[in-house]
Amino acid sequence: MNGSDTSVVGLRPTRMALLVDDEGGFTTLATAVAMLVVLALLFSAAQVWWVDAHAADIQFAADAGALAGENVVAEYVVVAQVADAVVLSLSLTGTTLMAVGAVAACIPYVDTIAPQVIRVARQTLETRDDFSDRATESLNRMQRALPFLCALNATVTIEKNGDESGIGARYTGLVVPVPLEGEELASQRDEEASELSDKVEGSHEQVTEASIEAEESRREMDAAKLEGYLADCGESVCMRERAAVLAGLGGADNPVCHTIDTWGFELPIQRANSYYRARLAGERPASDGIEEQVRSVARSRFYRYAQQEVSRNRVSVGADGVKTVEMAILPRNTDDIRGTELYTETVYPVSNEAAGPTLHATAACPGCHAVAGTASVADEEAGRVQACAVCQFTAVTLGKVPAASTSIDNGFEHYYLRVAEAARRYSEAARVNHDRTTLAKDETGSSLDAYGRALSSLDGKRIEVRPPGRFGCVAVVVDSSAHDAPDELSPFVSRAARIPPRLAISAAMLAPDTPEEGANVISSLLAGIEGSAGGGQTGLLGEACRLWGDLLYAYADGTEGAVRDISGFLSSMPLVGDDELSAWAEARMLETLELLDIQPPDLSSYKPVTVNTAHVLEADDGAAARGVLRLKEGYTSLGGEGSGSLVGGLAAIVGGQASEALESRYTIAHLSLFDGLVERDVEVALPADLVSRGQEAIAWFEEQAEDLSPFVDGGRRWE
Repeated sequence: MNGSDTSVVGLRPTRMALLVDDEGGFTTLATAVAMLVVLALLFSAAQVWWVDAHAADIQFAADAGALAGENVVAEYVVVAQVADAVVLSLSLTGTTLMAVGAVAACIPYVDTIAPQVIRVARQTLETRDDFSDRATESLNRMQRALPFLCALNATVTIEKNGDESGIGARYTGLVVPVPLEGEELASQRDEEASELSDKVEGSHEQVTEASIEAEESRREMDAAKLEGYLADCGESVCMRERAAVLAGLGGADNPVCHTIDTWGFELPIQRANSYYRARLAGERPASDGIEEQVRSVARSRFYRYAQQEVSRNRVSVGADGVKTVEMAILPRNTDDIRGTELYTETVYPVSNEAAGPTLHATAACPGCHAVAGTASVADEEAGRVQACAVCQFTAVTLGKVPAASTSIDNGFEHYYLRVAEAARRYSEAARVNHDRTTLAKDETGSSLDAYGRALSSLDGKRIEVRPPGRFGCVAVVVDSSAHDAPDELSPFVSRAARIPPRLAISAAMLAPDTPEEGANVISSLLAGIEGSAGGGQTGLLGEACRLWGDLLYAYADGTEGAVRDISGFLSSMPLVGDDELSAWAEARMLETLELLDIQPPDLSSYKPVTVNTAHVLEADDGAAARGVLRLKEGYTSLGGEGSGSLVGGLAAIVGGQASEALESRYTIAHLSLFDGLVERDVEVALPADLVSRGQEAIAWFEEQAEDLSPFVDGGRRWE
């Protein structure tokens, strides 16, 4: 019985028997259950995959919207960079041309260069001021529209992301620039450049006249020096040769100079001193006859007088740097003798003869019986004494000594007189040269000082924009609808997966791009202007165009680039001759230029990059930034308070299919330079449609001031 009980128990069915048969294999039921479990897990995983694949799409849309909004700001920054580069390069070009005009006025006999350069400089500066006014006005006008353009670009981008989401999402979004408003630009005319223009235009005629007179006097100095050199030692018969023949001078007392470059007036002064010293020391009558003795007395008196006079000859340089040559003009005849101490000196013996007091050349005169005193030849001509009938010594006797050696070309005095007169001409010309050069330098220096002030003021005349969105753009994107997983993924799960209404916030800000080598905003937006600036042109306009083109493209190097380009321009102009004044003027201009410290413009291109919204929102304490920050902190769930008005408001604004954003060319200003040689619009491409929708979006946010306060300032009117 026990056995039968055991068999009954062994035959009792168990739960596992439903799944596993007697042989340990799976039953049909077990196989069906396993398949159902696998399908349920598979379809559940597919729904999870579907949710994961599509739930984050809204964040991508928010990122794209923020980038699209900030991209408009980037375009605006590019325009401002171009405007700044054009204004600064025109200022540099105009002021430099004006300074070149001041330098050109120092070039004698080239009176056409300065007025032409000054005219082109004036036109360039006027173009600069006009362009600055129009560019500032355009930038301000564009700046006021920038929030709408950001919203426009972002709206289109966000809606297109919804269209391409794959789940039929209808994304509603808006981008808010931070800050919401920019700082108004004030047009700045270049008063220092105007001062420079007035100074150069008011003085260039006076400087030109002074430079011509300075050049003429310099040529007179050169001619006088040449004449002195030839008369002293540059001709076969000259002071040196006569001194050697007549006085036997040689060696250091009678040096020779073979070139005018090493010769100076000091040499004939030394030679004359040696000559008259030697002649006086060696003077003897050639015979015992009274006539020769009288001539010897006359020669001795003349040589003594000449030695005294030439001993006072000198070359001096005054405190003002003017070189003056003082050489006595010796008497040439009897009339000249009467104007010297030779005429009045009482050194000649007088005897009392029967006819009365009688003047003699020497006490050894046979007609002199007893010396009773002395008198002068002036006394003889005045009748106070009478001339001796034997020696016949009078003023005429004295006058014959220099007359013979001065009037003919074999006398020392003939060549000395040429040198002395050349020295006088040289000194007079040197004084005129100094005075006229000083006047030209003072006026030109004053102009170049004004040039320096104009250069120093350039950094204060820059276009520096602070537009809306300069800290970044924040995008808020809402998907107010829930999205169920496809029906194909739900048969084997009890409840279909659902993506609930979503909100995403993203931010973008500008970061410097790394362009290709040699590429910047100037080369990209003003391509072709370098070729037109001066291309195929010759003369002043062509050089001025090339200068502006060089400065526009190369002055990103700062002062170094400006000095290099302007120096190259100066070398192409016929500014410096062989005179000291024009060389000084150019050197003075370059010296002024080298003191320049211009901060180079920012020519880097910028691109928007996504960043944490905190980096953008915390950079500004405006109402818009505070409101979005509040939205980020308080509306993390669409189920939160206020979510309905947010979703509904955004949906009402941008509901409906967005149209394609069209590109429109926005002209900042028109350039016309150098008599129309350069004609070009400075413009940029910006999206042109949906402006009204962007404006509605801003207006809606303002209406939510009570609900979203302090998101925006209430009552703000956008025009």
